[in-house]
Amino acid sequence: MKVLFARLCKLYTFFLVAIATVVLGAPLENVPMLKRDTNPGCPPNYPVYFSSRCETASLIAATCKSNGNPPVYLPNNYTPCRADEHCIEHYSPIGFDPKNPQSPHATCVTDGNSERWDNFGNPNADACSVPTDYNNRGQPGILVAMTIYAHDWKPIQVNWLDAYDNDGQLPSDYNKHNYTSFISNYQNDKIKYCFNTGTNNKVTAYAAAWAVYPNSMMSSDALPSDDSSNTSNTPV
Repeated sequence: MKVLFARLCKLYTFFLVAIATVVLGAPLENVPMLKRDTNPGCPPNYPVYFSSRCETASLIAATCKSNGNPPVYLPNNYTPCRADEHCIEHYSPIGFDPKNPQSPHATCVTDGNSERWDNFGNPNADACSVPTDYNNRGQPGILVAMTIYAHDWKPIQVNWLDAYDNDGQLPSDYNKHNYTSFISNYQNDKIKYCFNTGTNNKVTAYAAAWAVYPNSMMSSDALPSDDSSNTSNTPV
């Protein structure tokens, strides 16, 4: 579908309530708007967004295409993250099948809107994030995703990755650097992200969640984006 990138933003990032909010005692509805996360862009002569990936933790590499028939593809159109952002890859929930993923998408998510953890204390052990519950803004589904980075901040493959919805394990993925799972009937459960490298590598993980707006889904090329304020609950 020939849709400009600016019109592809149909999924919205959940924001984690920052520690500052707790300290200030600000009620949820009074939390100020935060800036949008950085999404990949396309140049005027290749205006149609196709896919994107995290080149590094601070750089998105997008593939764009022309309006021609057949289209001409332009790989590696780079968009840098801001200083307070890190790149997270995810897949579209439209027809999502972990065994047959569609084109990846990448977003530079602000650090205040994402989870970060590592395995530095015990590289051989399972490494999990702090469980967090999200306010899904009245939508029935959410998409959860994480990306793993090596010491040089390039994506690195690990042995397995998975997530938990309360105590229920979501589908696992193996021998990859990223993970995506779609929860169709989210009930403000606590989400925990986990991985194990299967090696002695010391790595860092970043994870985020997106609300899925079913009525606004357009195609498998639709790009998750962020356009919301702090609406999640406090991590425990």
